[in-house]
Amino acid sequence: MKVKLLTSELETREVDNIRQKIEECADGIVDYISEQVMMQRIYDDFGHDLHTDQAEKLANIVYSTLKDRL
Repeated sequence: MKVKLLTSELETREVDNIRQKIEECADGIVDYISEQVMMQRIYDDFGHDLHTDQAEKLANIVYSTLKDRL
């Protein structure tokens, strides 16, 4: 699907595949959040003595939950 977006210079720019670009943008934001924040938060919430395997499993569950909620 093509759409026209208005730029700050009040010109229009045509963008192809807007749905795909929006999904990619959202995925990038969720990935950034998970990389920057998630593991530290998991250790803070569940304990810093968690085994790495357990922390990774929890991270995957939290990541799925985040994607569903966002």
